[in-house]
Amino acid sequence: MLPKTNKLSGHETTQVLKGGDKIYTPLFTLYLKKEKDFKAGVVVSKKLKFLAVERNRAKRRVYCVLDGMAKEKQISKGWIVVFLKDSQILKTPFSEMIKEISKYLA
Repeated sequence: MLPKTNKLSGHETTQVLKGGDKIYTPLFTLYLKKEKDFKAGVVVSKKLKFLAVERNRAKRRVYCVLDGMAKEKQISKGWIVVFLKDSQILKTPFSEMIKEISKYLA
């Protein structure tokens, strides 16, 4: 799991959504904003997953991938990231998630 110090607060998430660059992918939408530290936030709409268990599982999967990439220094410093995911994220293998995320954050 990503440490709490690397997770976005609600206020920071709003700033990224309003002023960040958007990148659309088949699995998720990235909102990127240049900052001094790497932080990440994951947002899953109730429209995509009605049950909280499924939403939380999707968040944990993405946080796990981001944590692994951050430990291996595959994510460039200075980006704040917010993910709004597609409903297929629970069925996607980790290798494909890592490949898709590293395309835009490396």
